[in-house]
Amino acid sequence: MRKRASAHLRKSTLYFNPLSQTVLSAWIGKPPYLKVGIMESDNEINVMVLAVLEESTEGIPYPKTFDGLFEPILTLAGVKSYRTFMKGASCCELAEENGVITITPTRNQGANGFTHLNDLSIEVSLSETKNIAKKLREAFDRCK
Repeated sequence: MRKRASAHLRKSTLYFNPLSQTVLSAWIGKPPYLKVGIMESDNEINVMVLAVLEESTEGIPYPKTFDGLFEPILTLAGVKSYRTFMKGASCCELAEENGVITITPTRNQGANGFTHLNDLSIEVSLSETKNIAKKLREAFDRCK
C-alpha cells in the first residue's frame, strides 16, 4: 500500500499530517497534525515523517465537504486564513512505497494551492532513515 503525507514549511516551522485515500480515490489530510522547527534535530524530524506516513490509510469515507479540512494546520500555525498561511509557505508531498520515500517539492500557487514539481523529486530508502530530514530540507530548497 502506498502511504502519503504532507509537509508544509512556513516561517522556519514544519507542519506534518498524514494523507488518507477516500473510497473515491481522493487524498485528504487527517490527524495527527504535528509541528517542529526546521532546524530541530534530524532524529526528531525523521521520527515525525515516519509517524505521519504510518498513519496514512485508504478506504476512508469521502467527505461531504472539503471546507475546514486544512483548519488544523491553520490553528497550529496561529493564522486564521488559508490565504495568510500561503504567504511564504512551501509544501512537499511525502509518498512511501516499497521501502522508498519519495519527497516531491511543489510550486506555491497562492489561493490555488500547490503544484507538484515531479521532476525535482528526491528519494530516500527506509533503510536510510537517518537521511530523511536532510533529504526533506533539500526538497524544500527545490520548492518554488
